[in-house]
Amino acid sequence: MPAASVSISLLEGALGVQPNNIQGHIAVIAGPASSGPLLTPAAFSRPQDVIANFEAGPLVEYASTVIKNTGKHCIVVRTDSTTAGAYGTVTTTNAVTTAGTSVVTADATVEPYDEYEVYFKCITGGTIGVAGITYQWSLDGGRTMSATTALGTAATVTLTSGNVKLDFAAGTRVAGDVTTVRTSAPAENNSDFADAMTAIGECGMSWDFASFANHMTAAQCGTVDTWLSALWAKGIHKAARLTARGPAVGETEAQYLASLASDFSGFVTQRMTVSAGYAEFA
Repeated sequence: MPAASVSISLLEGALGVQPNNIQGHIAVIAGPASSGPLLTPAAFSRPQDVIANFEAGPLVEYASTVIKNTGKHCIVVRTDSTTAGAYGTVTTTNAVTTAGTSVVTADATVEPYDEYEVYFKCITGGTIGVAGITYQWSLDGGRTMSATTALGTAATVTLTSGNVKLDFAAGTRVAGDVTTVRTSAPAENNSDFADAMTAIGECGMSWDFASFANHMTAAQCGTVDTWLSALWAKGIHKAARLTARGPAVGETEAQYLASLASDFSGFVTQRMTVSAGYAEFA
């Protein structure tokens, strides 16, 4: 009787893509990304493979978090994004002394990949255009800081991982100067949502619930609910897990709750959950 054996095949370049017949409670996640094929559903089991295929953006962040926290595969669909990522108000402060004279602005020609809390701190002060200034930066409000880097003689900085660009006018930067700005993510319009739902419906892979990586209004949630209702009418029982917008900069909790209550007034669904708010986690 021959000894038992196991045959193992190594697939080069597979990038963690899963076969079409995967089973289980699978999420299909749609949203904008900075690269990768549009409206082409694919299943992944490792965050690094999602990043390798789609680089950055709401889709990458959401899908990577789901895989990491659940240990399950998910199907990802890159949507088109009619609205580009943008910048909010740029603010520079110094908690110890008077801030430098160089006015910092965001370069609108460079579109952010996602919603970020940009935090740019001057470590060693100096004059813009003269070597000596050093800095650190963060895309999560200062919770995760970069290594200290020399500005050199440059008058701009591009944070490549988030595609965020800051411009420095002539003047000085003082040690401790902190420049902050909230960015918004690229966003879909109604046509982009419709195209994504069509791609999901035709993907041919097993999935249990759908999620869109970006925030959604009550009207957009209603569009998804109508789509799910049509699937149920065909005997295809699927659900959705969606998110409303988070609080705006300077918006109080009471104002935020009142705005959500107004937007979702009268919204009723039996096929989805809608969550709201922000949370900080490591």
